[in-house]
Amino acid sequence: MNKLIEYVQNNLPYDIFSDKDIAQSIPQKSNDSRYSLIKRALKNNDILKLKRGLYCLTRKYQKHPLDNFSISQIVYGPSYVSMESALSYYGLIPEGVFITTCVSMNRSMTFKTDIGDFIYHRVPQDQLYADVKQVMSENSLFYIASPWKSLCDYVYVHKANWASIDPLENSLRIDTEILPVLSKEEFCQLMENYHSKRITKFIKGIMKDLKI
Repeated sequence: MNKLIEYVQNNLPYDIFSDKDIAQSIPQKSNDSRYSLIKRALKNNDILKLKRGLYCLTRKYQKHPLDNFSISQIVYGPSYVSMESALSYYGLIPEGVFITTCVSMNRSMTFKTDIGDFIYHRVPQDQLYADVKQVMSENSLFYIASPWKSLCDYVYVHKANWASIDPLENSLRIDTEILPVLSKEEFCQLMENYHSKRITKFIKGIMKDLKI
């Protein structure tokens, strides 16, 4: 077994680690020695590169299976899972989603890795984590937008000119009857968090169709 794997398993609490983590775990080794360990582990497929300076153990060495939603929070942040990934998580869209779609207030970024692609869209808003919940289990931790916030993010990113509930059914094939029901106050709070004309038009159209 590569020495690096032993160091990670014995000294670090997580299966995802950075160059800085390795430097702190094995300070007795030089930068060149640590780089050689990482390079050898990558070549032997013992670790995977998530982005520059960030890695994870491959499945055979992981203490617990890693999920892409949890990984997305570490790769780039602050951010939360949203749009197609969140809608699929809630069972609202029929298609499987193989790219993890996230939202951040930092600049948009895309990371292509061996464990999947992660796309981060910049969506300006007053409070990033408004209408976002934390999902935590023994093996994972991530933040995910509510269904309606995910739809607002979708409208903003894709510049959708939606003013009714029909596009949700026709374009996204969402069964709108299973969408959560919000009060007028909740819809207004969601709308005001964005300051976006597109989102305002969308939510006002939804409220009209739902007779709220």
